[in-house]
Order: sequence, then C-alpha cells, then structure tokens
Amino acid sequence: MTYSHILRFSRQMERYYNDCFADLTARTGVSMNELRVLLFLANNPDCDTARDIVELRGLAKSQV
Repeated sequence: MTYSHILRFSRQMERYYNDCFADLTARTGVSMNELRVLLFLANNPDCDTARDIVELRGLAKSQV
C-alpha cells in the first residue's frame, strides 16, 4: 500500500467519523473539535489536562 492510498483512506475515515457525529453536533451546537476533546476525556479519564490532550490526541493548543 502506498502513502497516497493510506492518505486517501485516512481522509475517507475522517469524513465518515465526522458524518457519524453530524446530527449530534447540529442538535447540540457543540463543534466537532469540542466533541473530540469531550470524547478524549471520556475515554481517558486519567489524562485530563490540556497538555495531555494536545500531546496524546494531536490537537492544536488553540483547539483545546
């Protein structure tokens, strides 16, 4: 599998992931970035600092 195939698959998965939560984000007004942080915290209760989220989830500091 080439890098371009992996990149294409990764983008498709990200679109699918976002689509799965589209209804929830629309109903609640929570952005996808906010939802990513909340899901991370729910799945990693011992990693509860902004630094943990930035390092482990790979989000930008400004998103956390």
